[in-house]
Amino acid sequence: MNTKNVLQTALKALRVLRIVSEAGEPISMTEVAHKAELPRTAAFRILKTLEVAGFVQLVQGGKRYEATVNQAGSASVGDTLELLRKISAGNPVEGISSEALHQDSPLSLPQVGSALEELRRFRLIDATGSNHWRISPAILGYAQQLLRGSPTLTALRPIMQRLSDDTGETITFFRESDGFQVVTEVIPCKEPLSYSLPIGSSHSVLRGAAGRAWLSGHDASEVSRIVHRLGALGTHEPLVSLQTLIDDANAFRDQGYAYCHNERIANAAATAVPIVGPTGRVTGVLSVMAPVFRLTYERARIIGPRMAELTEDIFRAGASPITGSPPPAGLTTDS
Repeated sequence: MNTKNVLQTALKALRVLRIVSEAGEPISMTEVAHKAELPRTAAFRILKTLEVAGFVQLVQGGKRYEATVNQAGSASVGDTLELLRKISAGNPVEGISSEALHQDSPLSLPQVGSALEELRRFRLIDATGSNHWRISPAILGYAQQLLRGSPTLTALRPIMQRLSDDTGETITFFRESDGFQVVTEVIPCKEPLSYSLPIGSSHSVLRGAAGRAWLSGHDASEVSRIVHRLGALGTHEPLVSLQTLIDDANAFRDQGYAYCHNERIANAAATAVPIVGPTGRVTGVLSVMAPVFRLTYERARIIGPRMAELTEDIFRAGASPITGSPPPAGLTTDS
């Protein structure tokens, strides 16, 4: 075969591969031949060559073809993160199979396999045998600053324990991320009926006492800007009007703490205060959560000011991490 014929054959193969790659769904040999303007026998030979080389694969009972690589040659970051999300929702012991991950995914099975190997290489997932995958404990290393190394949490932990001892209710610390409150630390209530959110769970700052408290940690102009920006996204779905959220945040700023009930979780109530970090900006929210019948508005009027007192100026020079006030004379902050 001369150089010209080799080039023509290569161009035909590339045209067939592009047709399969851009089809959006598995495509038959007859459809490929029609789109490539090739005889069915020529299309069959090219597809078989591409299959042997690993560029395409037969699916749907061996009747249709799909590409095994996209134009970038690998899964996108978004597709890979979606696989990670599916794995995190799977069985934590047995894991989830590659075939199950491939279902409803825009990725081909080889692409799924390649993405999984990348996730394993970075120690985000572990293989559990029989081509099953689960989240790796090593993933916690990526969150180490939030989980253990955060100066805010270091200062707050003794305060959280004191509030837990004093109130007997669930104490939660939230960090804000892109308009959502994310649970990063919890001391659960020991009562049979309690509300304890799992670490990593999240809800919009446009709902609940934690969201109101976070908003109240900003000045009035910032609150209005934040609320309208998030409200325009259409993904936060507040249960009250945007103006009510703004008014609530401004009122809670003057009050020193936020209180809401039956808004984010039915029959649950929460009292929350914004936490100002070492940079002087609001870094998170501390919350006391309980059933409404235990955390009434009257009780919140007692707990809320106490929370504000304990957390006020915790990063001020010489302040005690327990009281927020300078230590008594003769004592050091390490006592």
